[in-house]
Amino acid sequence: MDWAQFIGRFHPLVVHLPIGFLLFGLILELLSFLRKSDSADFRKIIAWSYLASAFGAMMSALIGLMLAQGGGYDAAALANHKWMGFALVGLTALLYWSKSRKWDKKSPLVAYGLVGVSFVLVSLTGHLGGNLTHGSDYLLVHAPNPIKRLAGMETGEGGDTSLPGNPDSILVFQHIIQPVLEEKCISCHNPAKAKGGLDLSSLEAMRAGGESGTVLSGGMGLESELVHRITLPESSTKYMPPQGNGMSYGEIALLKWWVSQGAPDSLSLAAEELPIEIVAILDRDYKVDASPRPFIDKLTATAITDEQLQEVRAAGLQVNRLTPDSQLLEVSLQGGTFDSHQAELLQNIASNIVYADFSRATINGQAFEKVALMKNLIRIDLRHSTITDAEMTILAGQPHLEVVNIYGTQISQEGLKVLGENTATRKVYVWNTLISPTEMEALSQQFPHLNLIGGASAPSVSS
Repeated sequence: MDWAQFIGRFHPLVVHLPIGFLLFGLILELLSFLRKSDSADFRKIIAWSYLASAFGAMMSALIGLMLAQGGGYDAAALANHKWMGFALVGLTALLYWSKSRKWDKKSPLVAYGLVGVSFVLVSLTGHLGGNLTHGSDYLLVHAPNPIKRLAGMETGEGGDTSLPGNPDSILVFQHIIQPVLEEKCISCHNPAKAKGGLDLSSLEAMRAGGESGTVLSGGMGLESELVHRITLPESSTKYMPPQGNGMSYGEIALLKWWVSQGAPDSLSLAAEELPIEIVAILDRDYKVDASPRPFIDKLTATAITDEQLQEVRAAGLQVNRLTPDSQLLEVSLQGGTFDSHQAELLQNIASNIVYADFSRATINGQAFEKVALMKNLIRIDLRHSTITDAEMTILAGQPHLEVVNIYGTQISQEGLKVLGENTATRKVYVWNTLISPTEMEALSQQFPHLNLIGGASAPSVSS
């Protein structure tokens, strides 16, 4: 048992005694002045209240020194509070001596000055003690903006403190995790008062850890000390936060998920495929729709000029923006030959192309290699073209290619096996190809992510 820490915990109780006795004496002083009464009994009561305040201040200071041995306090703030406490001991003793010796009658102006100074000193000392306990902004955090401005605090005027309207702009730590920590943890873990040596006021301070070591074990989830403490039973002596409302289920789940991602500072809701539980919590608690969105909705592309598009059109290709102001493109060559010249022109806008239509086209294998540069390609239509199994290798390397139409081509199961290695591809139209129903069934089992539509025996459909 640490007796110093045990006794030190009584400081918040004892510290109110000198404050109460001193204020009692000051009130009696004011009544005496207003009533112009200076009876011996009245003076004795005032003197004894000052003496009780002096003893209470001394006891409070000694117990406070014991409490300070536990650490976790800003050294400068603690020193200011300590020396003001000692000054209050001396001042209350001086007030007692002045009143009991009737020195105040000889120099009333000085005596009343001491009374005023004592009132200011007890207020400042108490305020500094409150800052150590609750944080330096505790008193004014909910103050009206004019008072905040006088104190030099941020008022929040002119800025939007709500979450960004676009979910992709929401930074997990800055907009979600940090506000929870500020509400539930910062009063005990801030630069001025870092219990256990742990400061949670910034991510840098969190990464530094505390007396027990690191509290963020990136990728560990529940094994991270920070998550472990907030998920302990409330009856545990190590449960955090020990006072007030603990974190809600949603707040804990978000914190755990953030830590499991490595506790990064720049993680946004757009950067990850969110777990279903996290999506539901964001919708319920923050009114944020973080449900998965199509790749095309999240895609940004470099600017393309109309002159570039005209050059491509002059070569016999149709190319259009998805919307008038969009930089995403759809390119089409329905019939004709896809040659090297056309491929070279498409190379300059390849990353902007999301839809490609080469139906009924004669495919030049060397020219088709340029399709590999279309890294944002989502859908390609190759029906009734001369595409072969050899070109499937190019499509297998497209990271966002979701839909492929090879209806009416000479693609065999070997070509589809190559395409099946692309886990981004979800749907393939295979009517009237060289793939038999038996092969199609085997391929569906081998590549369960593929939705194979049609088959060799499927009826023809109009194109």
